[in-house]
Amino acid sequence: MSDATMMFSGGVDSTLAAVRLLETFDRVHLLTWDTGRGAYFHGWSRRSAARLSEAYPGRVLQVIDSCAPLFDAIIRGRLTRLLRTYRSRFVWCLSCKLAMHAATVRFCRHNGIGDAGDGAASDTPYYVEQMACSLDWFRDFYSDHGVHYHLPVRDLDSREEKLRMLDELDLPKGKTLFGRNPGTQPLCLVGNGVYALSTFAGIHPNFDPGAVIAFLDDHRELASRLVEAGPEGVAAR
Repeated sequence: MSDATMMFSGGVDSTLAAVRLLETFDRVHLLTWDTGRGAYFHGWSRRSAARLSEAYPGRVLQVIDSCAPLFDAIIRGRLTRLLRTYRSRFVWCLSCKLAMHAATVRFCRHNGIGDAGDGAASDTPYYVEQMACSLDWFRDFYSDHGVHYHLPVRDLDSREEKLRMLDELDLPKGKTLFGRNPGTQPLCLVGNGVYALSTFAGIHPNFDPGAVIAFLDDHRELASRLVEAGPEGVAAR
């Protein structure tokens, strides 16, 4: 039986991405990570996971687990220094996503799974973790650890098209509000603050790709140590 993981929030992109992975793999593990810092209502993702499980009996398993030690290893006690070094508010969101990716790679390695999916979307390229440079870096990071990184919905340019596809599959998409669809995925207060102007005014951040890659490269060794670490994580150097 072929397995893959999906970094799963339960939102539009990760739900549809899971469906697309199920077209290729026999079973998909939906990984919903809790960083323990500023994100709430992880249980909201269960609705989307339950509907996927109903549509694909025996082929979908959800794991809601903490990756707080991994996130803390990157950010705790270092936020001011990170902001000063990279001169951008992206450091919180990118630290969060890097911890989730490290947790996903670790899950894959511990369970003998060689494929992992991410719901990164082409209609939100201004999110730092969905910038092309970030996705290329993550792909290399997964490859370094023997895991193939998939972006199943990256080729879909229109959010309206994705919503239509979910409607056709009778899968939840939440209520549409300011062009987003809350209610099916965890709520990140800090992330919402970082992207408030983007959400409510359409003024998107223009993060410097050079600074983004510098951050990721500077944290590659730490992220690799997190993959190998036990549940308690490791301390940053």
